[in-house]
Order: sequence, then C-alpha cells, then structure tokens
Amino acid sequence: MAISVLAPAVGIIIGAASGRVVESLVKDVIMPAIEHMEAQMKITQRSIIVACMSATVLAACGGDGGTGGMAPTQATLFFFRAADPTSGAELWTSDGSESGTRLVKDIYPGGNGANLRELTFFNGELYFSAYQGQWGNELWKTDGSESGTVLVKDIRTGLADASPRGLTVFDGALYFVATDDSNGDELWKTDGTANGTSTVADVNPGPGGSSPGQLTTFNGALYFVANDGTNGFELWKTDGTAAGTVMNKDINPLGSSTPESLTAINATLYFSATDEQGDRELWKSDGTGAGTVRVKDIAPGTTGSWPENFIVLNDTLYFTATNGTDDASLWKSDGSEAGTTLVKDFIPAPGGNPPEAFIVFNGALYFRADDGTSGNELWKSDGTPGGTVMVKDIDPGGDSFPDWFTVSGNALYFTASHPAYGTELWKTDGTDAGTELVKDIRVGPSGSSPQWLASVNGRLVFSANDGISGDEPWMSDGSDAGTIPVKDINPGSGDSSPQEFVGF
Repeated sequence: MAISVLAPAVGIIIGAASGRVVESLVKDVIMPAIEHMEAQMKITQRSIIVACMSATVLAACGGDGGTGGMAPTQATLFFFRAADPTSGAELWTSDGSESGTRLVKDIYPGGNGANLRELTFFNGELYFSAYQGQWGNELWKTDGSESGTVLVKDIRTGLADASPRGLTVFDGALYFVATDDSNGDELWKTDGTANGTSTVADVNPGPGGSSPGQLTTFNGALYFVANDGTNGFELWKTDGTAAGTVMNKDINPLGSSTPESLTAINATLYFSATDEQGDRELWKSDGTGAGTVRVKDIAPGTTGSWPENFIVLNDTLYFTATNGTDDASLWKSDGSEAGTTLVKDFIPAPGGNPPEAFIVFNGALYFRADDGTSGNELWKSDGTPGGTVMVKDIDPGGDSFPDWFTVSGNALYFTASHPAYGTELWKTDGTDAGTELVKDIRVGPSGSSPQWLASVNGRLVFSANDGISGDEPWMSDGSDAGTIPVKDINPGSGDSSPQEFVGF
C-alpha cells in the first residue's frame, strides 16, 4: 500500500522541472508517504527521496546514483574523507543518496588510509594531499572517477613526504607550500600537470626552507608570510615568478614580525604583526613598503593588543583585541586610527575569553561569546554597542557553546549543547523564537556531536553519531524529517568519521 503511494510520487518528482514544485511535493506527498512506510515496514533509508529535493540531483534518482566509476555529473553534490573497514580513510563522493555515495579510489590500498587533507577545487577538478606507500604524502587530483584520481607529481621523490598544504587558487594556477630535498619548505604552484608543477622561488636559498604560510590573494598578487633566513618571518608577495617574489616590508628589523590573519578588504590588506618593540598590534598594507603601517596602538606600550579572529562585514574589519585592561572585547576598524574603535567589552574587567567563531549572516555578525552571566551563548552584532546582543540563551545557567557556524539556504546552522539533548544541530534566523533545535539525532542527553558542517547546493551536510550507526555522514534541509543519514559507510556502530565536505 505504502509502496503504491510512493511510486507515482517519485515519478512526479523526476519529471518536475521546478525546484519549488519538487519542494512542495516532497513536503506534502513524499514525506507523509515515507512516514507511513516507516511505521508499517520499518524502512529507515530516505536518502534517495531527499536527494530528489535538489533539482541538480534528479538524474541520480532515475539512474545509478553516480556509481560505477563514472566521472562527476550534475548528480554529484560533494566530496569528503571517510573510513570504511576495508580501505581506511579515503576519498568519497555522494549525490546525497545512499546508493550514490561511493568510494572514489583506494589511494593507499589496504586499511591504512591515505590521510587526505586540503580538499580544494581548481579548474574543474578536486586537488588534495594524500599519502601513498610508494610516494609518501604528495599532491593528488581527481575528476571523481577511479581512473581519474591520480598523483600530480612526486615532489619529494621516494617515500619522503612533500606534505603539500595551504592550497590557494591565484591567477590561473594552484599555489601551495611543499617540501623537497633541494629547497626545503617553499612556495610551489601547479597547472595540474607534473611538468607544470614547480617551485615559485627559493626564498631561503638552500635546503633550509622559508616555511611559507598564510597564503592570501590581494591586489593582483599572492601574499604570504615567510622567513628568508635573514629577516625572520615577514610579509612577502609574488606575481608567480621568482623575480616577482619579494619581501613587502621588514616590519621587525630585530627579529620576526610574524604577520597573521591576513585579510583583504578592497585596496587594503589587514593583519596583526609585532614590531621591534615587541608590541603586537593591527597593521595594514596597500602592497607597498611605505604603505605598510600600524593602524592603531590599541594597547599602549609594549604589551600588545593581540588582534585576532578577523572577519569582514560591510567593508569593515571586525576582530577581537585587548586594550590592556579588558580582555573579552570586540573591535572594528575602517583602516584609520580614529575609525578603529571598541564595539563591546563583554566582561568589563581583566580575564574572560574573547568572542570567537565569527560568521556573517543576513547583514550581521554572529559569534559565540560569554558576558560573564549567561555563559558561552549565541550573539550577533550590527557593529554598534546597542546592536550587539545575545540571540538566545540556549542553555540557561550553563554554556551551550555554539560552534561550527555554517550558512545554508536561509538559515544559520550551528551546533550547541542543551541539558536535555546534549550537543546537537541547531539553526537560527537571528531571532530568539527562530533559534531552534533542528533534530535530536541521538535521542536523549548524550548528543550526536555534529561536526564538519558544510553547505553544498543549498543542503547542509555534516557528520553525526546517532548512537546506533556511529559517526557517519548526514544531510539536512533544516527540518526534523529532512535531517537524515546519507550512508552507514562503516556498518554497525563503527565510525567512518567523515570530514572536509566540499561541494563540487
């Protein structure tokens, strides 16, 4: 009976041309039918139906779900790392359905896993670092098929690791940091071919390496932090050539200024740095040495304000800092000394942790903060003291500790802890009433501990442990009924520990 109700509905969905029609049919026809099936037949796998809610995966609902080693099609929604009992932690792909969730390739055959990291899209393919027993940890790429998952180049030949990291797309190439035996840890770039993979410049000549980091595109160049062996860790930039790779400014002639949190806003690059007095403050650069200057001495003297947690809202830089007296403070800057001001001091006294986990949603800044009374809860700010307010005290008298903030569709999703549910998936529209639990995935106070939240094609994907199937991939449309497991990759109570979800 339930199957006869469901079959025509699936046919209607597959034939539907409008995403809005699909959403309506799923809500009004499919979900009630599924609930009836579950009640009568204890059928629990709804992934393929929910996958049909996205117009981009309709083909998968009528076909093989992208299995059989096929290259990515519109049906492919995301890639991620997960471990099964046979292959260990390897690269997987999914169209959102159980049948369309598959291992791409067992890169390091056997149960050890390839230890994938840095999943990054470039020129229509997915690049990442992976370990293979023959080559060590090197740069790989995939088109989503087994045969199309290949080593780009054995940078550090043999079993030694090149350990590519910091993958960043700039000016038609993929830049990254890697180690070889001749130059040590330096900046590299690739066009996706072995011959087109090379060092950009040997910043610290010889095998010592300059240990580049903080790769950031700004004003037609790639900026990074490196140590040339003479000036310490300073701000550098490159146009992609050895001759065009130069130090921007020696901010601390007595040692390392160690720039961090490089953040570009229009024609200005912001960062924190330490000068020769040991004073760590907010700096900015227009790309020239003369135009690289301190913005403001927020904490007068040499103690430093230690700015961090940089984020951009409405062409304004927001960050946390201490003025030497108050620690848990939110600041903003327009790049001028006068325009660098305190937004809110959450605990007006020494001590306390600064707000953190910033994200922009619906024209406001959202974050986690502790005002000394309500514990770590969800807050938002419009950039004014009066407009910096707690959204909801999720755990009255305790800490809900919201985390993993991710915007998907029309909602801001996050994880939070509540005495009745443990740590579960929540969402908000920015109001107290609109801040609610999405689903008690692991029923009771233990919590499913969702992690690795990511938005792919308007859907939220994440890992969670329902207490039965272990830590596995899940998907949500923001409703209780539409929050479902994608696949039990490591069958039973074992964990596949999915991580690093990226949309195709």
